[in-house]
Amino acid sequence: MDGEHRESDLEKIADGIASKIAKKVISIEEGKTKANKPRKGKTTASNSTVLAPSSNEPPPERDHGPKRPAKVRVVAGGLPEATDEAEAALIQHDAGIYQRSGYLCRISHQQAATVRGITRPRGAVTINPFDRDAMLDKLNRFIHWEKWNEKAHDYKRCHAPAAIAQTLLARSGSWKFSPLISVVSAPTLRPDGSILDQPGYDKDTGLFFDAKKENFPPIPTNPTREQGQAALKYLNEELFDRPCLNSERQEDQGFSFTEDSDRSAAMAALLTALVRPSLPTAPIFLEKATRPGSAKTLLADIPPLVATGRPATVFELGVDADEVEKRMLSVLLAGDSVINLDNLEVPLAGATLCKVLSGETITGRLLGFNKTATVPTAALFLATGNNVQVIGDMTRRVVVCNLDPRSEAPESRQYDRNLVTWIPEHRPRLVQAGLTALRSYIAAGRPRQPYPPMGSFEDWDLMVRRALTWLGWADPLAGTAQLESADPVRRKLRALLLAWYETFRSAGATSKEAVTRARETQPNEEGDEVRPAQALWETLMEYFTDRRGDVRSQLVGEFIRKSERRVEAGMRFENSGSTVNRQIWRVVIVDEQRFQKFHARWKQGH
Repeated sequence: MDGEHRESDLEKIADGIASKIAKKVISIEEGKTKANKPRKGKTTASNSTVLAPSSNEPPPERDHGPKRPAKVRVVAGGLPEATDEAEAALIQHDAGIYQRSGYLCRISHQQAATVRGITRPRGAVTINPFDRDAMLDKLNRFIHWEKWNEKAHDYKRCHAPAAIAQTLLARSGSWKFSPLISVVSAPTLRPDGSILDQPGYDKDTGLFFDAKKENFPPIPTNPTREQGQAALKYLNEELFDRPCLNSERQEDQGFSFTEDSDRSAAMAALLTALVRPSLPTAPIFLEKATRPGSAKTLLADIPPLVATGRPATVFELGVDADEVEKRMLSVLLAGDSVINLDNLEVPLAGATLCKVLSGETITGRLLGFNKTATVPTAALFLATGNNVQVIGDMTRRVVVCNLDPRSEAPESRQYDRNLVTWIPEHRPRLVQAGLTALRSYIAAGRPRQPYPPMGSFEDWDLMVRRALTWLGWADPLAGTAQLESADPVRRKLRALLLAWYETFRSAGATSKEAVTRARETQPNEEGDEVRPAQALWETLMEYFTDRRGDVRSQLVGEFIRKSERRVEAGMRFENSGSTVNRQIWRVVIVDEQRFQKFHARWKQGH
């Protein structure tokens, strides 16, 4: 019995010891012991040892991140060489980096937004400059970076150094990236008339064809004149001549073009949108209506909808010339392909817009930055407005399309289709038709047309205007003559030249002498006081008075200085010397036939 009791006691002692050991192990595993309790977020050596699986297999290798197409090693003192390697790798693996206007840039698609008077539709394609962080993202996505790890005595993976991104961005003028002129969203024609229809970057032109998933039918290389005419007929019937559902009036069918030349101007705008990036310059197209609700904005939407599948970027012209220049530079830097100055309430004018239209590039200060840039002007400009005035030099840079609905409520007209939704769905066929028309003229050898080219826009004239007239359409510039005669600046200069010539003939006079002569009176045969220079007086009173209604010689002199040597009605003002503080001006006839025509008409009115 004593032995049995001792054996039983020993079993109890053993069970107690085992129980205590088990509790200790559990407390260690749960991290509850005070001795081994880890700090929050930490794992102690003993803790990890207890939890480690009992296995003789080696631990798995650490994941070194996703695979990259290129590898660059960062070595102390090797920044220039590493930057060279990085640039070469980005080019080799088509990282989507281009150079433009002294910047490295990328192609982006935007959400709908209005910023600083610039409204872009959803999906608008823009060209955005790289900053350091955006460049670092590209460097990390396309390159496997390594640097020496002294502890491991081997090269280990790392992120791209910021210094390489900054160095790469700073190498303006020595980049090897391809130059980017513009982005097109449809097939187009190169400057030589050849067809560009392969998606991606085109080395011959610097254009990028962003086709997305759209399939465009092939463009015929050598279409006949009949095929070109059929293509224009298709575009006219599908876009400009849709039947009105709630009116049988002929004036309500399709767009209310005033003349055939207005319809031709609308077609010219559409064709220009398809080839604008390949033209050095192009005029602005003004959709001018007699009243609101005339569908002028819809008409202006057709060219961008066909060329890009989206409405145009809308630009508020404004009156602050400096602000307009900076915003204009900004929208051109972004590469917007079609820009609409919609619903103008100010005259169509301005030095900045004139420079943009007639120059291949424009240089100016960037909006929000203390730096300048020179950017391509490869955008089609449109404008809309009711009875818009076109002033000064703008008259020779515009193609006008007049709309006159001859109705009190033109906005009530209902047509058989919504062009804003219909055009994007049928865009491939519309693009094919437009380019077929242009190619037919090129394939025929570009036959001569019986009129001089449009100055400053000779390439556009040859590519678009002459193709239209050769295919039997009216001259789209026919309405421009009306703009020139209605230009208030030209009317003012013409009136002053004629009145000045009538008073002084070829003799010179200062602006002060002209005002003095105009004020002079003398009695006539009946004893009434009359002005010998009555025509000059009337001209000065109409155009050169201050707020109080007094004629000011300073206003006369400033206007003549701005108009010096500008020909109007066959005449111009020329500087003929000076007095102590005033210029002497004389009228010189440079076109005798034109002068006689205007002078005879002027004499009849006086």
